[in-house]
Amino acid sequence: MEYRKEFIELIDSLKNENNKNLRFVGFGNPNSKILIIGKECSFDLKSEQDSFFYKLENQDNLQQWIYNIENGIDLETLPCWENNPDLYNPLYPYKGQFNKVI
Repeated sequence: MEYRKEFIELIDSLKNENNKNLRFVGFGNPNSKILIIGKECSFDLKSEQDSFFYKLENQDNLQQWIYNIENGIDLETLPCWENNPDLYNPLYPYKGQFNKVI
């Protein structure tokens, strides 16, 4: 996948930023024509599970995008999530997850 120049410049501008509030870039395809703002999740940081997902989805978000750009990660090559945090990627969060009523 070839990321847009503007997106790469955004990521580059945040690489050396020390403000922890600027570590969340977003989810989804940065090359799409649709931008959804304000869809980041809220977390109860007193909960161990929420703290884990806060780190995975928010704190690590910038580093995940840096990795994607440096390694040319695209939608087709991403493996399914399969409840494995090592397979999580902001380009396609929770790929393959099923929503069903139990």
